[in-house]
Amino acid sequence: MKKLLSAITGILLFIHQNQAQMVYDVPGMAEAKFYYSDKPFTNGNDGAKTNFHSGEFIYGRLELGNKTLKEAFHLDNIKKGPYYLQYYAVSYRGNQQQGQPNRFSTIRIENSQLNNTWLNFDVLPDPSKASSLIGFAANYGELGIKESGKFFSAPLYQIMIERSFPANDNYTIYTQFNLPRMDGWGKLLPEKDWPVAEGSFTFSFDSKDVASIQNNETRTIEKMNTVTIDKLPGYFTKPISISDPSVTVAKVTPLIKNYLTGDGYEVLKVAIEPAASMWSIVKNELGIQTYRYVTGYYKIVYKKDGKCSLGSIRVFQDYIGNGKYGNLYCKFWGDEGDIDCSKVK
Repeated sequence: MKKLLSAITGILLFIHQNQAQMVYDVPGMAEAKFYYSDKPFTNGNDGAKTNFHSGEFIYGRLELGNKTLKEAFHLDNIKKGPYYLQYYAVSYRGNQQQGQPNRFSTIRIENSQLNNTWLNFDVLPDPSKASSLIGFAANYGELGIKESGKFFSAPLYQIMIERSFPANDNYTIYTQFNLPRMDGWGKLLPEKDWPVAEGSFTFSFDSKDVASIQNNETRTIEKMNTVTIDKLPGYFTKPISISDPSVTVAKVTPLIKNYLTGDGYEVLKVAIEPAASMWSIVKNELGIQTYRYVTGYYKIVYKKDGKCSLGSIRVFQDYIGNGKYGNLYCKFWGDEGDIDCSKVK
């Protein structure tokens, strides 16, 4: 119990400290070099610059000399969830911090990146080119994270509020990566013991760009939370056999089209996914049968507002007694992701 209480106390202290400041008063690792550009970096730091205006897109690159991300940030200490780094940004006008940093944002580090000596990341990206997976972190007491299930915009979008940029002027934007560390008892170590890398650039802010920046933030969030599908599942080209002739794809397709057409959907393709059984029976709390549904989802490719997407449909029949069922009906069960319309054949 004492160990649990000390871990909770450490987390609460950490949250309180984060609310008071962002750029920790801790020397950054000497080998860390930051570069910034108005175009995404690829294999080097070509095109880097130090001055930007609020009408530009901004991307970053962290280089760690001979150290890998895993070594520099002690990523092998993470016990639960994906690898990650805390990723913050804050605005300074002169030597005064403006507003507050973004809260508890993390950037995901994939397994394939652990041995890289560099990290490319979004700062204020073009929505169509955004690539950093930035989310919410919790459960530091277990040296792991539980993701919120939704990705955020990059930190400079997050702090784009009047308190951070109260006037048209030049600001210094600090970007920082760090990783909290725990001792052997699960207590949070002092900030001076955390691995920290921090860089900065000059940002010329003009309030006339605010509306465009806010719109780009919305588009970035939508983009990062939209799954893109490279190709359709195999059962679209090699249909599975269906044991009940009343719910074949040919029989159900008109039902689905009639259900969706009024809402602006153009149904392009329909298939059914494999399932262990044909039907699933649902009963109420008294054990009385109420309805059944086709166990496998009907997958549809549809076009709406110029975009093609893969979605799921569930097909039902209500039980009407004496071993009989009523008419088939369906419900839209959600999107699987977007797909390039040219790949739908």
